[in-house]
Amino acid sequence: MEDFEILRRRSIEDIESASILMDNEKYDQAIELSHFALEKIMKSALGKQGLGYSLTHDLVVLANIKYHGKKYLLSQIKTNSTMLDYWTIVRCRWTVNFRYNFMENDPMDFDELFMAYRGLARWIRTKLVE
Repeated sequence: MEDFEILRRRSIEDIESASILMDNEKYDQAIELSHFALEKIMKSALGKQGLGYSLTHDLVVLANIKYHGKKYLLSQIKTNSTMLDYWTIVRCRWTVNFRYNFMENDPMDFDELFMAYRGLARWIRTKLVE
């Protein structure tokens, strides 16, 4: 089995687990797992194209890896206005401190962020990996 396929499967499992956590109001854990799911599917898409990537959790670094002179994932995301909106939410809202300050956040903040992670992960999976 190819590495990108393993990452694809693990991403799906992470999103499914994050959904269970969200349903049980374990917001900080759900968002952290959602971040890992998006990271894995981004790496899966890069791997499927034969592109190398660093062992980073930084989604911006992954989105900016170039393929034929273009930022591969970012250029794909920009082709869909909903995905671009989701990317903006993820890129602007998630930080390590977001996890540690979860008690100060409205549950709606988590719902919107989770929806963005889940939407991006599914879209990347169906458009670029499967």
